[in-house]
Amino acid sequence: MQSPAYRVRISLIVRIALPVLAALYVLWAGYAAATQRRYGFANAVPDELLAGESIGQTFIARYDGLSSVEVHIGTYGHQADAARSPLVLHLRADPASAVDLATATIAPAQTLDIDPWYTFSFTPIAGSREQHYYLLIESPGATTGKAMTLFWYQPPPRADPYANGAAYRDGTITKGDLAFGLGYDAPPLQVWTSMLGEAGANTVPVLVYALLLLALLTTIVAISLPHLARRFPRLAERLGASSLVTALWLALIYGLLFVVIIPPWQGPDEYAHFAYVALLDKHNLDDGAVQALDVWNTGRDTALIEAINSSADRNDFTRRLVGTTAPGSPTRTDPFVFQQVRQPPTYYWLCALALHAASAIGIDADPYTQPEAAIYIMRLVSLVLGLLVIALAWVFAWRLGATKAPLPAVLALLPMHTFIATSINNDILAELAASALFVTLAILYKSSFGPNTTQHGMRRKEVTLLVMCLVLTGAGVATKATASAASLPLLGGGLLVWAAYKLYRRNRATPHPSTSGHRVRSWAIALIAAILAVGAFFVVCGPDDTRALGWYTSYTPVQRVERVASSTAHDGAYVIQLGTSQTAMQKLIPPLIFHPALRITVAGWARLAPEQASNAAGAARLSIMDGAREAGVITTTLTSNANWTRMELTAVMEQNAEQVVLYIGAVGEANAGVQFDDLSIRVEGIDRAWNDSIYKAALVDPSGENAPWTVRSPFANVVPADVRDMADALLNPQSFSKPAMWLAYANTQYRSFWGSFGWLSIDLPTPLYFIIAVLLLLALGSLAVRALGLRARRISWRALLAFPATLAILVAIFAGFAKQMALTAYGGLPSDPQGRYLFVLAIPIMWLVLSGLTRLTAFLPAWLNAQARYIAAIAIVLFAAYCLLALILPYYYGW
Repeated sequence: MQSPAYRVRISLIVRIALPVLAALYVLWAGYAAATQRRYGFANAVPDELLAGESIGQTFIARYDGLSSVEVHIGTYGHQADAARSPLVLHLRADPASAVDLATATIAPAQTLDIDPWYTFSFTPIAGSREQHYYLLIESPGATTGKAMTLFWYQPPPRADPYANGAAYRDGTITKGDLAFGLGYDAPPLQVWTSMLGEAGANTVPVLVYALLLLALLTTIVAISLPHLARRFPRLAERLGASSLVTALWLALIYGLLFVVIIPPWQGPDEYAHFAYVALLDKHNLDDGAVQALDVWNTGRDTALIEAINSSADRNDFTRRLVGTTAPGSPTRTDPFVFQQVRQPPTYYWLCALALHAASAIGIDADPYTQPEAAIYIMRLVSLVLGLLVIALAWVFAWRLGATKAPLPAVLALLPMHTFIATSINNDILAELAASALFVTLAILYKSSFGPNTTQHGMRRKEVTLLVMCLVLTGAGVATKATASAASLPLLGGGLLVWAAYKLYRRNRATPHPSTSGHRVRSWAIALIAAILAVGAFFVVCGPDDTRALGWYTSYTPVQRVERVASSTAHDGAYVIQLGTSQTAMQKLIPPLIFHPALRITVAGWARLAPEQASNAAGAARLSIMDGAREAGVITTTLTSNANWTRMELTAVMEQNAEQVVLYIGAVGEANAGVQFDDLSIRVEGIDRAWNDSIYKAALVDPSGENAPWTVRSPFANVVPADVRDMADALLNPQSFSKPAMWLAYANTQYRSFWGSFGWLSIDLPTPLYFIIAVLLLLALGSLAVRALGLRARRISWRALLAFPATLAILVAIFAGFAKQMALTAYGGLPSDPQGRYLFVLAIPIMWLVLSGLTRLTAFLPAWLNAQARYIAAIAIVLFAAYCLLALILPYYYGW
């Protein structure tokens, strides 16, 4: 048993030392990120660096105390070769200077990693801020076969990764840049004032400082209030009364910091959502007029596109975008700028109304002439909607008493959620609609199954709440597809659980002659429901025996090629049949899939359909396309004797081809067409093996022996096309590995739910993802133990609500994965289900996580429990501050 004095000492350490250490850590992490900056774009090497040759790079030092330079070395396998040539670094004032400010050498005896980043360190240079320097690398005595090289970026026309310098080859300037990095031993105050000053450049610089000060004061007060309430009991009531104000104030300050610090266009697809609002603003909120525009052709608003592109260039959009192939090139949003016009207009009306209101009070926020100002107005609309979500979380947690955990404050300080909730994006409106539905379901559950509820019939309040649930579900469906994936299962599961438990309580209130008989009827109902569900699946879905699996005449909409039974098939009992001038295809490698140069060989057998006239003539064609480029083609003339003719085609695909599609086709005079059978494919890496775990460039159903499973008619006529495509992709084999793809989806969605800011450009450090995963496993384990211990007689309304909440989360994840897989299989670009798609269920997700973690603290002594909760509060604030100040701020303003 610890003494009171010991407890006091522990409390003082936790409550004073821990916050101070947390604040110092955030400041240090932000400083370290800004003073170790890497400009790592690379797409080539300038061959071996031989004796008498040099590679260089000019740059401008950002801070005082320049102390190191990093370069990305290409070792050519010599990383442990003591006979290799040395690399010598010279730091000079400019390319014309011969005076070394610093030098460093990589000796041959020094073992390196394969193609490493190597840091040359030297004595910090005082007064280096804003000074020009020249980095020169030589390799004295280097000979062919014993030399190394450096990675650099040699761009297509107009690209420029590093704006403040250029790469040199043998003293001659090039169009590109080295892959290099800079390190500083700079005064911390200089670093922080520089970053914060740039962060406020698009608004008012002092605004960032004011918001940070308010955030600090708010955090101190919020963390201290529970302790003060215990010391001063009268504060306890005030604390409960002001908890909504506290949560909203936290969300407002933290959200405003994101609004002003995140550079324009760095929200996901922000320019496309912006364009929709701009069109509505231009056409006086008339969505019909906007929808009537041919935005891709005659109705193309070139002035709006130019305004967006110019603003994106001013804000370094392509340099800040991880994964871009042309960093620093002029922004070209033209192919995608109007892609959001297909969305329901509700969110965009709100933003356009805000622009009208800003204009009415004299704020110039015209999207065409002042796009940056318009961006901040629209982001404020998202912020207001986000505050409404926080208010709903407060109603759920405090007014309904759903949890003792500070759910509203945690949601307000969840960095990735705040980032999405302050971007121009209709995700936040979808979240608001789904959150309102979830809270309404909670009110329904509490009113029906709360501790003081005894009535078993339908009451007026319950009817009203049921109607509200239906209305809110419709509202969610009308905002975005992600809301549909969340709201529909939330409604369906919620009402099913509500009705079942309502019936259970009524049956318990009515005497039964046999308890065992009641159990039998319950099991029978469950069994009948399962049988009906399976039967419904087979009624709605089934194989289409007239079509060949995997072979398409069109992907939009999905149209499959015909297959016919044949006793003379070259392989099996079916053949693939094409009519005159008809083609079928398979997408071997989707767009934007990275792969080495490949040699693809396709072989197969073709013949004229046996029912051809004796004098018929025709030909079969195989071709492999690299985007619009015909990488290989073969055409074989066929005769009418129904004999099979072998065809073989080899095509060489360049590294990272645009996309690879195989076509088979019928050409000539054959009226009944051409038949193909027994096709095969062989894929070989030319210079290295291709070991992608997802994409294999494999043929699906090469002999046409399998029928695809599809949604049957007449159901296909009423099911939305997106749902049909998702069912199609799920039920049928694809040319990629589904398990590997879904594992990759899960990884991307998990990482981007907790923190992957920008266009998935700024990830959390790997240890943080691991720590969060451990906490999630603990929470899930706690919830699982709780669920296993539930008894129907004592189950609370909160536990009941957890079932539809969990169902909705699982369905949303499943639907997102299926949607993205269908896009990869049938059209568009391969993409991942981002974590932001799950923020539509942010309240139930965080409620379940916090409930599981809170139960773990119940086993601690009361005084230790209080310390654990305080440490958790510090951890939440630390995470929020770290993401904003140590990740986001240095990434965008540490250039």
